[in-house]
Amino acid sequence: MVWSVLLTNILIGVGTALIGVIGKAIHDWGKTMEKEEDREAKFAEDRVINNATYDAKSALETAVASVGTTFIDGVKAGAADGKLSKSEIETARDMAISEATELLVGPALEILSFWSRDAIVTIINSIVARNKPSSTTAGPPILSI
Repeated sequence: MVWSVLLTNILIGVGTALIGVIGKAIHDWGKTMEKEEDREAKFAEDRVINNATYDAKSALETAVASVGTTFIDGVKAGAADGKLSKSEIETARDMAISEATELLVGPALEILSFWSRDAIVTIINSIVARNKPSSTTAGPPILSI
C-alpha cells in the first residue's frame, strides 16, 4: 500500500512536470510564430513603402520632363539670354510638383505629400542634373533649369 501511494505521487509529480515542459514548449512555439508573422508583416509594409517611393520619384521624373516640354522650352526661347529667372525656376518646380501630385494615388501620393518641399526640390534638382547634356551625352535634356 505504501508503495502504491509513493508510486502514485511520483507519477503525479512526473506528469505535472511534463505538462509544464509541454506548456512551455507550446508557448515558445507560439512566440516564434508571432515573431515570424511580425517579420512578414514588416516585410510587406517595407515593400509597399519602397514601391510607393519608386512611384513618387517616377511621377516627379515624368512631371519634370513634361514641364520641360510645356513650359521651360518656351520660356527659354523667349528669354534674351536663353536662361530662366529665379522666379521662373520656382514656377517650373511648382508645376512639376503639381503635375506629379496629379499623377499619383494611394501610398505613392502619401509618400510625396509626406516629403518636405526641400526634399522634393532636391529630387527635382537631381533629375535635372542627371539629364543635363554633357560632352559625352547625346540628345536633348529632359529639363534644364
